[in-house]
Order: sequence, then C-alpha cells, then structure tokens
Amino acid sequence: MKRVVLKVNDFAFGGDGTAVMPDGKICFLPGTVPGDTVSVEIVQDKKNFARGRVTAFVEKSGKRIDSFCPHRNDPVPCPGCVYGEVSYETELETKQKQLEFFLRQFAVPVIHPPFPSPKRTGYRNKISLSCENGVAGYRAADNSTLVPVTTCPLARKAITDRMITFLPSPAADRVTYRWTLTDGVFVLEHPELFPPDVEHLTEQIGQHGRFHVPVNSFFQVNMPVAEELANRVLSFLKAFEPEHLVELYCGSGIFSILAAEQLTALRTTGVELDPGAIKAAQKNAADHKTSARCKFTCGDAAQFKTDRNMNPEKIVLLTDPPRTGMSKEVIERILKLGPKRILYISCAPDKLRRDLQLLSARYKVAESALLDMFPCTAHFESLTLLEKL
Repeated sequence: MKRVVLKVNDFAFGGDGTAVMPDGKICFLPGTVPGDTVSVEIVQDKKNFARGRVTAFVEKSGKRIDSFCPHRNDPVPCPGCVYGEVSYETELETKQKQLEFFLRQFAVPVIHPPFPSPKRTGYRNKISLSCENGVAGYRAADNSTLVPVTTCPLARKAITDRMITFLPSPAADRVTYRWTLTDGVFVLEHPELFPPDVEHLTEQIGQHGRFHVPVNSFFQVNMPVAEELANRVLSFLKAFEPEHLVELYCGSGIFSILAAEQLTALRTTGVELDPGAIKAAQKNAADHKTSARCKFTCGDAAQFKTDRNMNPEKIVLLTDPPRTGMSKEVIERILKLGPKRILYISCAPDKLRRDLQLLSARYKVAESALLDMFPCTAHFESLTLLEKL
C-alpha cells in the first residue's frame, strides 16, 4: 500500500480536503482541512486522481477547530458535518468558491455574497435515519455501514430530545423525525404506516404565514433560510410583473401561492409528481384565498402543459428540482415553452451546471446567489436567474 505525507491545500466539493501528490495528481482526503499536514495511505489510485486515508496528523491546520459533533471521531465517523472542523466564515467562503467554480463557464455578471444561516446548529426541522434491528443512525461514506447516533447537533432540540426517548421497532428500516412550530415532533417509521388520521403538518414560514405540508414529503429543513429564499423569489417576480408563473416541482405550492397573494393579476400553474403535496397545495391555496388564480396539477414535470394563449414573453418559469436536477425531457419542454425568464432553485451545483449547459442555447445566466440552507454539511441552496437571449 502506497504511503505519502501530504499538505492539504483546499476543500473539494463534497467536503474532502485535497492535496497534490508528488506525481501531480489530486488526492482526496476525508476528515482533513486546508493547512493540515498528514500521513496518508493511498486506498484508490486512478489515472487522474487518488483517494487517501489519513493514518496520522503530522501538523494540524491553524484553521482547524474542535467539531461539535460527537460522532466525527467515531471509528467510522458520521459523514454529515464535513465542515464542522472549521469556522463558519471558512465554510461560507468555501461554498461560495464552489458555486463560482460551477458557474465559471457561464461568465455570470453578478454572483451575490452568500446568505448565511442564522443558526449553524440546531436548525434542521427534519432528520431521517437508517435502521438495523432497532438501531438508528446515518450511513457512513461507504453507503453501507451504519453509524449509530442517539443525537444530532444539526437537529432542533425538540428532535434530539425525542431521539433520546424513542427506540425504533426492530422491523423499521428508516425512522424520520419532523418538527413544526404548530405540531411539535412527529416520528414516522418505515415500513410501518403513519397514523392515517394525520395527513398534513403545518409549517410557519416567517412573516408569510402557515402552510400545510405532507407528513412524509419533502419540505425545506431550515425555515429562516427558506423564508429568505421565498423573499428573493418574490422580489424577482415583483420586478418582472409576469402575467403567469409556471412552477415545476411545486411541492405544496408555497411559491405560487405567495406570488399570487402579492401580485393580484398573476395566474400560476404548479406541477408536482407527489399527489399528497398537490392535495396540500390545493388546501393551502384555499386557506390563502388564491384558488381562483393558482392551478395545481399532479404529474411529471416533463409532461407539463400550459394554456395555448399564454404569451411566453409574459411567463416566468420557476423550477426547484431534487438533487438529481432536471431530466433532458423537462429541459426540452422548457425550451419549447420559451419563457422569458427562468428562476432555478438548486441544491446541487454540479447538476445546476449540467442543466444550464443544456439551456444555454437559448438562455444566459444573469445572476446567482448562494443561500446556506444546510450549514456544516457539503450542501447548499442557490437561486439563479436566466434570461432569454
């Protein structure tokens, strides 16, 4: 097994430290931070890169701090808080550099400073753990080994308190904890069914009010940052004054409903594959008195349809896809529709870059901004504006 001593010079996207090997290849080093000098065992040696395992710290970086996560020093560490060993300032600088890297080829004229999370820990309103024989935890970096956890510093205190007292059943393969200001903590085990009389929880999105969300569907995990994201989307829409908003992957319809509340002439079309989310969206629209102007359809985003009389020059398309990004079929539908502007919310900058490349024949990237929805982790949210060429 090849062994070398390396000086870590940067973070890679995903949170591994990186160092240059004697042969010039980049070596990815989990658990390191820029400035560390480490003894390394090379565990993977490819043509263009290598991966190493730290066997000893020769000299620790001045940027290194003690992690707040009790599981980072376990024999098999929790893979979540990859930036927990550096300051939040360093984390934000790193994530901003990563966004700028992924957008570099598009010559974006404006990339705004990052929006930080008000809380670095204790912010998550939802965590989902894998289970084996009644033991819950996160999957390690190998996506197989279970790292047992009884507390998570990223979760809200109410969730961590519940984790201490709740033991998953031996039959459960996953356990999910959800917290809302209205409902408190709910625990959902799979494959066991949640009580059928509880269909929706109620989320409070800051000044924007309350919204129903399905118990077992996606929703943002950091509410103060989610509120800021909503504010920025609304700011764009107020400036553009479109006649129609088309929202793909609309979830519980929150962006469409907020836009319809503030732009009284706006009509919206939301598309979402999850029937539970569509039901919540329709209920939200009724509660917020926007049903007459907010249409929600359950279906594949690649097959969404709009009224023939819509003027593409008066349409803003808002898309908020999952971490896998948009399929080529969805992008083809967008290009065929030809909206004047696109607002792209992304939690995966690598997939954002891929999708922007496919859209670049007809659209330019006008501006982008990072919102740190997931402090300490490798992930972040971004909001990008595209304009038709």
